[in-house]
Amino acid sequence: MKKNRLISSVIISLITLNLSSSVLAQSLYTQTGTDVTWKYIMDNKLIPLNQTSTKGITGSTIDVNQEHPAISSSPYKNRAIISTNMSVHTLGNETVPRVDFPKWSRWYQEDGNTQVFRLFKDEINVRNDTWYKPRVEAELKDHVSGGKINNSAAWAEWSGTYTVVKPAKCEIFQIWGSPDVQLMLHMKTTGEIQLNPRDGSGFKTMVTNATGKSFNVRVRDYGNKYEVYLNDALFFSRTYTRTGGGHFRWGMYHSGDK
Repeated sequence: MKKNRLISSVIISLITLNLSSSVLAQSLYTQTGTDVTWKYIMDNKLIPLNQTSTKGITGSTIDVNQEHPAISSSPYKNRAIISTNMSVHTLGNETVPRVDFPKWSRWYQEDGNTQVFRLFKDEINVRNDTWYKPRVEAELKDHVSGGKINNSAAWAEWSGTYTVVKPAKCEIFQIWGSPDVQLMLHMKTTGEIQLNPRDGSGFKTMVTNATGKSFNVRVRDYGNKYEVYLNDALFFSRTYTRTGGGHFRWGMYHSGDK
């Protein structure tokens, strides 16, 4: 019998700008230091335009309260963040290797088994000439090749607990790759979490308002079908056609207009 190929199982905390006065923010984490503005970064050319940056930009330190219920109640609290084959895609570099994660702490940090993703006001992608699209995402190498799961595993599986501190319009999870993105989980500024099945059938509401709350997501991909679980219950499934590769991405990706 083929076994599931467990790709990643993590805790995720989504943290955006201007939240220090929030009760959730005050109890969920402690912030030490400051973060320079995007204007300062651009005015002082701290990230080169239209090319990949290797220097990165450090930021304030986020110390996550591991005893907070959002963390301690997660079923994945004892699972370590994946240590191999994971990179970070950010505004100035689309493939930051683990060894260089500390260089990009303004946008991405890890504390224990918690991943911290942050985006700040007015930021845009500058790595190439693709307009706008600010993002900070973790991603893995392809687990699908030619419509089949690599290493002959039955399923590729990802799971994590999301804690939304301040909602922003962005995608928070994707099954990404060729020839097209097969699944997106979308967050609205109202805190609503939606599933976009990418089949033309429209968005499906998963959580009406996740602001200040946590929810568990598990995604299983078979190469030509996927299943999405919300808090251990099957929420949606779909079959699809894929001829190329595919992999998981998660974090924050703002693909639309401001």
